[in-house]
Amino acid sequence: MAPRTLLAVVFAFALTWAPAYGEGDEAAAAPADEIAETEGDSAAADETKQMLDKLTITMVSEVVDERTVLIREASSRSGRQVLRLGNVAPLDKASMSDEEYAEKLEAGKNALKRMLGKQMIWYKAAAPEHQPTPGETADGKVEEIVLGDIWTTEGRHINGLMLKEGHVQTANHYEEELARDILQAESEKAKEQSYKDLEEAIKESEKEKQKVAAAEKAEAKKIAKENEKNEPGEPLGVAGWLGLAVVGVIVVGVATNFGRAKNTKTNPNRKRGPFERFWNKLKGA
Repeated sequence: MAPRTLLAVVFAFALTWAPAYGEGDEAAAAPADEIAETEGDSAAADETKQMLDKLTITMVSEVVDERTVLIREASSRSGRQVLRLGNVAPLDKASMSDEEYAEKLEAGKNALKRMLGKQMIWYKAAAPEHQPTPGETADGKVEEIVLGDIWTTEGRHINGLMLKEGHVQTANHYEEELARDILQAESEKAKEQSYKDLEEAIKESEKEKQKVAAAEKAEAKKIAKENEKNEPGEPLGVAGWLGLAVVGVIVVGVATNFGRAKNTKTNPNRKRGPFERFWNKLKGA
């Protein structure tokens, strides 16, 4: 092979395998916040996956009562499994009549049917030591009941929701760390709580502003009164004295009829009063 041909082949090989200029630098210069965001999303995804690994997804085939449903279970001979809400119990009859109590139980069943009827659910069975003993059905068959917690596919905790709506009452069967809303329902609940907290904070801020404004107004009024009380009287000044002099001249002028003689005729025989006699003496009458 000619030297020029060999050189051309080597040069082409170098261009083909060498990394483009700046590619290594761009990879190294990836923004730290993007890396952190990616790692955060990955951590959240891992946490969600770990949580879902503890749950089982299935289909509700029938709602039996206010705390019991039938789910599809391939491992069961009948192809179904009885699943009962844990940590809840039927309402006490107390002073209700039989009719009222039956209506209350039916309302609970209808509520559970509205939440779960013919829907996909997540559930988590309680530990084996907390499971009830299998019992016989009306036809003499032994049926196993699984006690556990149920969630909708959005993550709404059915046990807690039925308690909140008053269809069942609290019971202590076992401890469950996930006995709350999860997944999307949890995030929506957290967002709703954040908005509620923000609204309360704004209300408190407005109240505080009004309180401060009222206190400042009262303080200003108090200071004005004290200044008015302690402020010395202003001197009359030249204008004031001139005004008093004018008033005095007018009073004297009115009293003396401004130096003019009276046109009224007086009766010499009229009896004069003491003041008039005194005044005439002063005038030299």
